[in-house]
Order: sequence, then C-alpha cells, then structure tokens
Amino acid sequence: MIKESYLPVIQTNPLFQKLSQEELLLLANTMSPIKEYRRGGIIHLQNEQCSSLDVILEGNIVIQRLDEAGKVLTVAAFAAGDTFGGNLLFADQNRFPMTVSASSDCVILHLDRQLLVYFCQKNQNFFMEFVRTISNKATLVSDKLNTVAMKSIRQQIIDFLAKESVLQGSFTIELHLSKKEWAENLGIPRPSLSRELKKMKEEGLIDYSRNWISIKDEDILAEL
Repeated sequence: MIKESYLPVIQTNPLFQKLSQEELLLLANTMSPIKEYRRGGIIHLQNEQCSSLDVILEGNIVIQRLDEAGKVLTVAAFAAGDTFGGNLLFADQNRFPMTVSASSDCVILHLDRQLLVYFCQKNQNFFMEFVRTISNKATLVSDKLNTVAMKSIRQQIIDFLAKESVLQGSFTIELHLSKKEWAENLGIPRPSLSRELKKMKEEGLIDYSRNWISIKDEDILAEL
C-alpha cells in the first residue's frame, strides 16, 4: 500500500493525472513493492530483466553506461515523480541496457506490470500518455548517445555552457554539479574534461573556479 503522502508526488506525473478517482484508489492500495535505496545503491544492473514500471517517490536516480575501459556515461537523470522502465517492460528483449543507480537516498515504487496493463485497457487517456512518455524517453536516450558519438569534448563543453548561459541569464555560470558528475554526463574521463577546460582557459576562451565558469570569448557560442 502506498503512503498517502506519496500520492501528491505520483500525481505530478502527467501519466497518473489521467487516472480516475477509482483508479487512483486502486493504485493507492496496490501490493506492488516499494523499496528504499541508499545513495550510490544499485536499483537495476545492466542486463537485468525489467519487470515493472518504476515510479520515483523520493530522491533522484541516474541511468549510466559503463564501457570496457571503465568510462562512465550518464545518459539520463530522473527525480521524484518521474518514471522509468516503461520503454523496456513490454519489449521482447526487456533487459536494462544500462545500470540504474540512486544518486541520492530514494524510494521507488515498482509498479506491477499487470496493473499497468489494466490501466491501459480501461483508460484510453492513460494509454496514450504512457505511449507518449516512452516515446519521449526513447528519443532522449538516442539524442544523448548521438551527441556523445558525434561531438568532441570541446563541443560538448560549449554545448553545456551555451545551455546554462541561457538558463541562468549570464555568461558567468554557477556550477551545480561536481567535475566528476559533469564528466560522467559527457561520457568522458574526468582528467580529459579538466585538460580541455585548462586549454580553453589558456586560450582566453573561459575562466573558471571550483563553483563557476565565465565565458570570456562569446564567439565560441557561435561554433554550435
């Protein structure tokens, strides 16, 4: 059974906003397991079978790929109210292609597949939102992998700076993640990120400290 305090979190997700009151009551009384994970804990291993639609009730998770050289690529990150696993649940090859882990202490509802089927059969709006959600997440993963495959480290850094500059409304950008997390988001070793940042600073393109980066040459944004 889901705690009453978690229902508002679940209802922030457009998927569950499509449920009727009767269906929400059924969801609230589900016997699907709810599990707690500590920060850094593994939720699903790569190649593990996907048997549920996972709903984040508390905390944050990351989906990461580890290659043979030990390089980590963070493909996606999700927070409370988000779901994951829906794009695999009904696939013939329904195994996680990447590792899912907790980036903070978190609580996950592992929603039973049969209950999801029931909602899809009974509620067309829920079904259409479910299809839209898994389509968007498939596109997200594809775009991320294409970006990593096609762009140099410098281009990926400039992409990040351009996006954050717009979001923060400034050419001096506050960093809300560590260099390690940033490198994992780019799918590169941390020393490679540090070397490229140092080169860009020496070339007068940027300046930076531990918690900020300042774009000194705005023309680099025109390279996008």
